Amino acid sequence: AAWPGAGTAGLALNGTVVTTPMLFDTAGSKAQEFRTVLAASGSPPADWVAVLAHDSAAVLAQAIADSPTVRHDDTPAIRRTVPAAVAAYNAPDHMLRVLSGPLYFSGMAAASSAQLVGVYDGTALISSPIQLTPITDAGVSDYLQELKEGRALYVNDRFMYKTNVVYAGALVEKVFSIDTENNLADVEFLIWFRWRGTLEPQSVVFPNAVAPIELTKPERESKTGELNYRAYRARGKFLMNASGAAHSYGTQVIDIAFRHGTLGINNLRFVTDTLGLGLTEAGPAEAQPGFFGRLFGTEPSGALARQMANARVLAAVPGWLVERGWLSQEELRTTSRGDPIFVGFGKPAPVFSSIELGLVAKPDALDLQNAVPGNWLVYGFIFGLSGAILAKLLDRRDRGRFWRMQTLLLRLVTWPVILLTGKALALTYAQGALSPSTTVAIDMTGSAAWWFIGAWLANITVERFVWAPLEASTERRVPTVFRVIVTILIFVLAGFGVVAFVLGKTITSLLA
Repeated sequence: AAWPGAGTAGLALNGTVVTTPMLFDTAGSKAQEFRTVLAASGSPPADWVAVLAHDSAAVLAQAIADSPTVRHDDTPAIRRTVPAAVAAYNAPDHMLRVLSGPLYFSGMAAASSAQLVGVYDGTALISSPIQLTPITDAGVSDYLQELKEGRALYVNDRFMYKTNVVYAGALVEKVFSIDTENNLADVEFLIWFRWRGTLEPQSVVFPNAVAPIELTKPERESKTGELNYRAYRARGKFLMNASGAAHSYGTQVIDIAFRHGTLGINNLRFVTDTLGLGLTEAGPAEAQPGFFGRLFGTEPSGALARQMANARVLAAVPGWLVERGWLSQEELRTTSRGDPIFVGFGKPAPVFSSIELGLVAKPDALDLQNAVPGNWLVYGFIFGLSGAILAKLLDRRDRGRFWRMQTLLLRLVTWPVILLTGKALALTYAQGALSPSTTVAIDMTGSAAWWFIGAWLANITVERFVWAPLEASTERRVPTVFRVIVTILIFVLAGFGVVAFVLGKTITSLLA
């Protein structure tokens, strides 16, 4: 608003190089999540001040948590113990991981808060193509070798890691199969890189691919000045649910994750190319799918998921819908596998910058777990249980056919509510806390319960509206053997339904 020159301030400042303690495009997944949550709350877009304020509170909270002998309501005691607890985070092997990165203190200064270099592009601050990270005294022993290999630079009388920043993106083109039995997905995808310099960023490995995937011939490549661009199309089979991302029961997470084969995070950092995907960096929160959209799966959650749904990436696997999707950058810690770059005293840890493209595919069916919030499911279960108990109490005062009809209708309403909400709550809990086999057993038990609850209601209906009126009109008691035979027949038919539709077995011989 105060810019006095011609044109916009963005145009005038385009290309300005500045230092900053925080860059979101090179930050980890926790910082990205923080920015998303802050935007969804209606707050202004997150900046480095917000991140450092969050980190300050996180350090204090952790220091209080590390002082178990101090009560949380004892303010004077907290004031006495917190400084010593914070000072204890004083080395790389005893540090805190906060939004701005690993943090420890040397004296009164934050030892691991590196100054990053950002370039203003007229709209936002993006990372410089090369960042310099100070090498700690215990980080590397052979500085000259790192210098010769091009992994370090000597700047201002100090050795620093040369960290190349590469913008990378990936997009699912087609999913050809989803094999839930073997936990595999056959996926064709597009992957691209944008960088400066002589780096070869396409030398990547896919940790969850069944067989190695090599990016050999680019589908498209270009060079504009110092800016390089390459895009590759590839296809492979990937292990599903490999990232550990949270997902509801019955859905499948199709992951495509990749990292550089040899360059660790000190020398190469992948940054998600949100611009190339047409995703905005920040802004107002997106409208969430409505109740019916979540229930029927017609409205995917998020811009990336809608892109994939509109592109019909699941067209080859009928019966599956796109639920949500994401592209994130992570820090992946692995074993050294004997690589001399990482083995030995004074060698960097084998930590790699990784990009993960995730797609959650859900069956084309009603999805009560996602459509209804968890607390509503609890309220529904309490309502159903209360109604079932009320129906049982009312049965103790039989006042004729109309009375019996009311208690039966009460059961017809409340018993299905108990089954629906109870099964959804049990599966939600089991998905996060129990083994897959136990979760499947809970699902099958819930499905079988529908048949036997239906049989129970049918038996009550026969008892109240067939046997009771018959006895009243004939003034004779219906023989017990007939009642038992009909009851057994109803439950046997329900058992046949379980065998055929829950267990998926043929019932021809049983019917015979």
